[in-house]
Amino acid sequence: EILSSDKPVFVKFWASWCRPCREMTPKYSKVSESYVDKIVFAELNTDKYRSIALSHKVKGIPTTILFKNGIELDRITMSLNKKQIDHWAKEALKPVYLKD
Repeated sequence: EILSSDKPVFVKFWASWCRPCREMTPKYSKVSESYVDKIVFAELNTDKYRSIALSHKVKGIPTTILFKNGIELDRITMSLNKKQIDHWAKEALKPVYLKD
């Protein structure tokens, strides 16, 4: 889905034992509701899919990676609040993505 999507894709790498990951989950889910049909918001459990996390060089969690046209454009390794996630999503929808 990531490689074939014509929409921006956010993938949050997390684990059930990670407190910041758990705290970010409801915020991530809430923001995703505002971007249905515009952005794909996905989550990947690093304990279950360790090889995928390693292939993307995820070294800490939570890590959220933005992909556009199958290419990684940006990543943030920290828990984000709703305002930060929403700002990032708005930037991802722009024709030209510029990192802040």
